[in-house]
Amino acid sequence: MSQPSTLRWRNRSVILGFLLEAERTRSQLAVITGLSKVTVTSIVNDLVLEGIVDELGRSGGQQGRPAGLVGLARRLGTAIGVDVQPQRLTMLASGLREGPTDRRTVDLDGPTNVTKELMSALEAVRLEAPHGPLHFVTLAVPAPVTSNCLAEPNAVPALDDAAIRHWGEATGVEVRFENDANLAAIAEHHDGAAHGADPFAVLLERETGLGVGLFLCGKLYSGQHGRSGELGDVRWPRGNTDVLLETLPPTERHAALAYVLSALGAALDLNLLVVSTRNEDLTPRLRRLLPQTVRVDTAVHGDDGPVRGALLLSVQRARAALLQREGAVKA
Repeated sequence: MSQPSTLRWRNRSVILGFLLEAERTRSQLAVITGLSKVTVTSIVNDLVLEGIVDELGRSGGQQGRPAGLVGLARRLGTAIGVDVQPQRLTMLASGLREGPTDRRTVDLDGPTNVTKELMSALEAVRLEAPHGPLHFVTLAVPAPVTSNCLAEPNAVPALDDAAIRHWGEATGVEVRFENDANLAAIAEHHDGAAHGADPFAVLLERETGLGVGLFLCGKLYSGQHGRSGELGDVRWPRGNTDVLLETLPPTERHAALAYVLSALGAALDLNLLVVSTRNEDLTPRLRRLLPQTVRVDTAVHGDDGPVRGALLLSVQRARAALLQREGAVKA
């Protein structure tokens, strides 16, 4: 007797949720879900026929029995992360399953061409669809982001975010903008220096400015208006006036930055401060100023952090959409 459709749909969602985490055999799926082997085998076979799941090879099962590994299909969908800088676009594309990424870079003739070149690069990947249909793009930008719109200070003022959103609406691609320092924090939390740490902050120093990505209680903290960690707003005393910290000469800027970050680390009782900078003196200075309870470490992903974080967000959104389509019910 077949299962009622509602129960079977729920079981499909449960099985697919575990396959989003890792490749598994049917026997493993039966154990971790508590479902019968017959039910698991039937549902997995349906998912294979529908092109949602692939057979990935055998895993020591008996001859003639479906004991092979199964995982998300390679062409289930393409996800993209892009790091937008005034002189260069860096793009990573992947499928929804763990695996290799496609890396592309576009050198810009000047910052005024950024919108045209970005839309051209995105459209090329959409048409190519290297891992299946493109539905999710995340753009790392050197600016605060509020309600998916760029705010000031914006280090790429020529980027027309409205035009990019319009392209997404016209092509069925969900485009999301996110601050580059926040995305660097996401990357370091996933598989970098901050893996398993909480709370922590990531300093990102680039030619486009300074920013801090902050994780509190296991989640990225963006602030009420998306401006958390926006050091471009911070002022510092100089002579008889005060100036923007980012406009200070390099030596003064790094000295001031060390005091600002040490105050942040102490006030929030951080577990870890991750530093992504080319300045070799900043890290030891921070270790001297911060309480001993706050560790200071160098970023694993460095300047690649924003684009890696952008890709991670796109993959997560694509996976969540897949589960939603499958009727997954969140607890």
